[in-house]
Amino acid sequence: MKAKRWHKVLFGIGITLLSLCLLFVLGIGALMLYAERHLDAAGDELLFRAARCGSVTRFYVDGGEGGGDLSSYVPTEYRSLSLGADEKFWYSYDEISENIKNAFLAAEDRKFFSHPGFDAVRTARAALNQVTHTGATYGASTITQQVVKNISGDREVTFTRKLSEILRAVHLEHKYTKEEIFEVYLNIVPMGDRLIGVGAASRDYFGKEPSELSLAEAATLVGITNAPSRYHPRLHPEASLEKRNRVLYAMLDFGVIDESVYRAACEEPLVVRAARSKEDSVRSWFIETVLDDVTHDLEEKLGMKRETLETLLMSGGLSVYTTMRPEVQSALEETFDTLAGVPEGLHYAMVVVDTQSNTLAGIVGNAGKKEGNRLLNFATVPHTPGSVLKPLALYAPLLNEKRINAATVFDDVPVAFSEREGVYTEYPHNSPNVYDGLTPVCEGLRLSKNTLAARLYEMRGAEAIYRTLYRDFGFDTLVRSRETAGGGRLTDLALAPLALGQLTDGVTLRRLTEAYSVFPSDGIMRRGRSYLAVYDGDGNLIYENPGEEKEVFSPSCARIMNQMLSRVVESGTAKGIRLADSVDTAGKTGTSGESRDRLFVGYTPYYTAGIWCGYSSGGKSVPREAPSHLAVWDSAMEKIHRARLSDVPEEKTLRFSTEGLVRREFCMDSG
Repeated sequence: MKAKRWHKVLFGIGITLLSLCLLFVLGIGALMLYAERHLDAAGDELLFRAARCGSVTRFYVDGGEGGGDLSSYVPTEYRSLSLGADEKFWYSYDEISENIKNAFLAAEDRKFFSHPGFDAVRTARAALNQVTHTGATYGASTITQQVVKNISGDREVTFTRKLSEILRAVHLEHKYTKEEIFEVYLNIVPMGDRLIGVGAASRDYFGKEPSELSLAEAATLVGITNAPSRYHPRLHPEASLEKRNRVLYAMLDFGVIDESVYRAACEEPLVVRAARSKEDSVRSWFIETVLDDVTHDLEEKLGMKRETLETLLMSGGLSVYTTMRPEVQSALEETFDTLAGVPEGLHYAMVVVDTQSNTLAGIVGNAGKKEGNRLLNFATVPHTPGSVLKPLALYAPLLNEKRINAATVFDDVPVAFSEREGVYTEYPHNSPNVYDGLTPVCEGLRLSKNTLAARLYEMRGAEAIYRTLYRDFGFDTLVRSRETAGGGRLTDLALAPLALGQLTDGVTLRRLTEAYSVFPSDGIMRRGRSYLAVYDGDGNLIYENPGEEKEVFSPSCARIMNQMLSRVVESGTAKGIRLADSVDTAGKTGTSGESRDRLFVGYTPYYTAGIWCGYSSGGKSVPREAPSHLAVWDSAMEKIHRARLSDVPEEKTLRFSTEGLVRREFCMDSG
């Protein structure tokens, strides 16, 4: 009986162990499947090839013609700022001394030339130590795994991320030789003080090429990589010296140097050069807009990970062909850099697109000279559009549907009154608070009558207006329905948002400006673009940005809108714009409640431009003494058009087309 019970106990233990092993295997399998599904092999290969280009991303105009190279994108996080314009960045495997390579192998990855991308024994020991905390703390990443981490920028500390890193390392080992992988590692390893790669570090710390370093100098560089801030040879020379000697001992233990060489190197004093000044390059508003657009498009269209894309754009040697018009961007920067009399905290932004192609020609995100990177761009964040929305949401669609014409008359009176303590309040208000009775559509638009907008809203309906703004113009910030924290509900399917432009979340100035190009383009809406194509360092096309278009309004509708919006500039809410004296100019003003936002989107046969001014919080009104946004728009557009108009025949392109339109006198009271 005792033997049988003992046999049953052993059998039970066996079943338990077998179950645990099965669960372990299934768990590992599930994790590997999860990691493999999140494996971006194509992205890793692209990043690896890009890293081998050893070049920064460059931006071009018109495919490199008629403007050429715009600028280099050299972010402080990934590129050595101590590099001069003519200094070498990339070093081949053979150009780097054996001292450096042997030091890295001894200190980081002794089995590099024999493992498949990861060291199974070290990985198991590191994993066990994470659980038991019984062994010395050390990393298990191979050189190949560190390449994966450095090219992808993926540093999330999770088990699945580590497993994914191993699979990605194995993939790279199958695609490239050991020497190719080691070469990339040596050129992209962070070396402290915002230095990247052993070449930049050799020159910066010792004033030498990486082939000229002594054994002790090579060991110093390798020691930095474990903790650049802790072992910085300028800031912490004693810690750096101690770490250097530990690297030298690792080389002795690895058998690449003998005892006498080891002792001689340990006795060598640590001597580094004084730090060279490093100045951050400030990128233009345009280049940063392009970077945002490329990142968004490649993530959405090609399914690339954002971390991969950010690293690729920072250090991938790409060529990006932009739509920038240098003369337009220069005029904008000249106007906004020197804008005087701006009250503290008040911001201005402006967008200019080519009228016919709807491609971005220039953009500035704030007043004053740009003094940093990744600043808030007020041209690409949403604002309340106010009456600028009316032509897009109401007037043009109803004209296009032939439900109104320029002479259609509506009663300029409020649509509703409310009473409180004997005081009656009308809704909506006109600004100024004047009501003229029977008013034709053309006058309602010229004077921006809110009462007429309310009548047109009732005629068209909220759903139809919402659909036009969302589908035809891409206003993806519209709110159909949203519950608030207090249990209320927000929606843009109402009169104030869709007729008066008081949108819940607003719309960006860039999107508004691009939408207005539909009028001078005979009703054709073209997708806004800031770049045309992206190529890798070998000249292979990564992504071509298509120029999609569709007809939103008929040509006759668009031409009638041009005439009506021209009257806004001639004698309406935007009168006084001098540009109209030299070229046909049309547009529409807009303000949010209590003038917290002031906007104007105007256009000529050449360019469509929008301007905004306001406070970032949106809680203050724009003061009267602030520079007029209309004057700023006019000044910038006059500079932009000056050269363009100098050799243009007046009879051809200075006027909006009126082909197919018929002018007739009409009764202002009856239409």
